[in-house]
Amino acid sequence: MLALLAFAVTLLIAVLLSSLAQRSVLSTAVLFLLAGCVLGEGVSGVLRIEAPDPALSRFTELALFSVLFTD
Repeated sequence: MLALLAFAVTLLIAVLLSSLAQRSVLSTAVLFLLAGCVLGEGVSGVLRIEAPDPALSRFTELALFSVLFTD
């Protein structure tokens, strides 16, 4: 459930910053990369992936689809 919330918040921020990202060199894909790095086990450890979860796999596919579709 926390992964869904993290994805939703990151997607909302990406949508809000999309016009700014369109005028700059960076894309919204960088935002998802930064969110994954910050929320992952390397920095804050908010999202811990212990075993493959079908729901997490589905959210990953949705994130990839949305990033590739917008870029």
